[in-house]
Amino acid sequence: MELNRLQPEHNSLRMLLHELTSASSALDAAFQAVEEEREDRVREAREALEAFKVLERTPGQFTVPRKVRQRVDWALSELEGGKLELADSDIRWAGGLFEKAVVEFYKRRRVS
Repeated sequence: MELNRLQPEHNSLRMLLHELTSASSALDAAFQAVEEEREDRVREAREALEAFKVLERTPGQFTVPRKVRQRVDWALSELEGGKLELADSDIRWAGGLFEKAVVEFYKRRRVS
């Protein structure tokens, strides 16, 4: 199962993935932005990560792995400290771990 093929009933997973992708895209834009725009892009990344944290608490069959939550927390902390490169790395790690967990979750469900 590829994440781009999530069905409509997987909206919560789709929204979680969207927030991680949005945070990563905002940081990519921050790296390319002029100084005046950089803070706005960093704010967008922070808001996407905060939205992820709220959404991942929503009850459902899929539980966001602890390592993903930890990486998101670290990224938020690093953004607050102005460590954009470290935050970017943690967001990318979180995204990769999240995708792997979702794929494994649906593989187990198909087998059951």
